Amino acid sequence: MELTLIHNEPGSFEDIIDGKKNGEPIAINASKGFLTLKPKASLNYKATDFMVLKLNAGYLITFSFDDDWKIGDKTVKDGPLSNFHAPHLSLQVPFGF
Repeated sequence: MELTLIHNEPGSFEDIIDGKKNGEPIAINASKGFLTLKPKASLNYKATDFMVLKLNAGYLITFSFDDDWKIGDKTVKDGPLSNFHAPHLSLQVPFGF
């Protein structure tokens, strides 16, 4: 995952969010590794000869390899998103001939 922040030097996450260089914000790319799993179940219903209704339900789960974000070769402590989880629901209407 990559996060773009505004600051001039790596430090605490709060320092990066509040920091500016000579009054002007600059962009910094921070990176962090995650393993992502998204198990799901799907239901398909053939509505017509050329249209299907698809209902998908699942759950997004992530596992962080490290609690810290990296900016270049430096580490930023106390950053956001150590792990996150979220339900997923979608309805699709694919059609074709």
